[in-house]
Amino acid sequence: MALVEATDELLATKKAAIKWPNDVMLDDRKVAGILAENTWDGRQLLAIVGVGVNINTPPADLAALPSPATSLAIACGQDVDRGELLKALIRRMNHWLEQPVPELFKSWQSRLWGRGQRLRLLDLGEEHEVIVLGAAPDGSLRIRLPDGAERTTTTGELIL
Repeated sequence: MALVEATDELLATKKAAIKWPNDVMLDDRKVAGILAENTWDGRQLLAIVGVGVNINTPPADLAALPSPATSLAIACGQDVDRGELLKALIRRMNHWLEQPVPELFKSWQSRLWGRGQRLRLLDLGEEHEVIVLGAAPDGSLRIRLPDGAERTTTTGELIL
């Protein structure tokens, strides 16, 4: 949520969305991704989180990517100051660290990309046409299959 809101703050008129489970979308194009890695050292669980944002990436570089992508500079029509994005991200992270988890979950649901839309889900080597129903509190994706059955998944990727 913090990255989505920081992006909105810089663009002023765009509304970024969260593509389950870890991408940020602008106008159905990926603008950022978040990767979390966990490790157990025998005593404690450690998590490392990385964020990659297409800030001032030119269109020619984005065209070489396998899926539709954009940059913040393209979205707002001018170069974006990386420092301003970082400050906005930290402000929004601090905000969300002070909020109760149900409030964060509610905001995440409201910004979930593809909700109510018919999309393809590539899941464990199989492709399914699904309707995105939302996310569950545990982070899984709630979907409806063509036969009307509803289920959740913790793996896979949504495809336009």
